[in-house]
Amino acid sequence: GKLAWSYYQKGLFKEAQQRFEQVLAQTPDNADAFCGLAYLSYSQKNYDRAISYFEKALAKEPSLSNVRADLAWSYYFKENFRRAKEEFEKSVFAFPNVATYQSGLGWALYRLKNMEGARQAFKAALKLNPYDPSAIEGLKDMGQK
Repeated sequence: GKLAWSYYQKGLFKEAQQRFEQVLAQTPDNADAFCGLAYLSYSQKNYDRAISYFEKALAKEPSLSNVRADLAWSYYFKENFRRAKEEFEKSVFAFPNVATYQSGLGWALYRLKNMEGARQAFKAALKLNPYDPSAIEGLKDMGQK
């Protein structure tokens, strides 16, 4: 898996994909390899495939909070804002002190036209990190500061 991640970090996505797939051929329950394939798909904006791999990784290791948040963003970019909201809520519940999870929830709520919920989530993000650019942008889009 380390060689695959090294390829990924260097932008050698084809080589990384081959290595992650080799890891899965040897150890089909390898959450790290599923994560690698998910991030490769995500970086190529193939959100359907990313969602599939993120969900497989989470089925093996449900505590991967960053993976759950990126699953939420994948749903968000597919404009499935309800599922994005659900996944961000799980991330926030597990890790309430992560500003980026709060701001992600804010964006999902904003797209669902829940302005009060979005405002609260963006403000919660800013309370954790006063410089969170996503939350600042969200409130600005809402006409608030």
